[in-house]
Amino acid sequence: MSSFGRTMAIFGASVAVAAGILASPASAATFPPPPEMGDVSEWGMVEITADASSPVTTQTTKDVGGGSWTYGTEIVAGGKRCYSYYFHGTYLHRATAEIAGGSHTAGANPGVTAKASKTAGAAWTCYAYWGVTKPK
Repeated sequence: MSSFGRTMAIFGASVAVAAGILASPASAATFPPPPEMGDVSEWGMVEITADASSPVTTQTTKDVGGGSWTYGTEIVAGGKRCYSYYFHGTYLHRATAEIAGGSHTAGANPGVTAKASKTAGAAWTCYAYWGVTKPK
């Protein structure tokens, strides 16, 4: 990559970080799921940081664990809402939203979306989780 190309890549990443729209995924193999996720056989999480002064709303949808996971943040009257929605058509599943040391977990039967959200001050980091319990 040319020096100009590297400079542009670093600039682009810096702008995204400044805007607070980068989300960094964590590997399920790195550490165990939080206790509120229960006995899940597959899971994942993402950390979403945002600049408290920015009205940026983030939303991402990914196919993970055989289901569909939508997560993000939005600025609301009470600060920032962190949310995690996970749908799985075959197995029991969960979604957790964690922000400012508090969390909300929702579980759902196959074919129903698990919807979790929690609101705190706009400067807090959001952690969104999904989990699915498949037979062993």
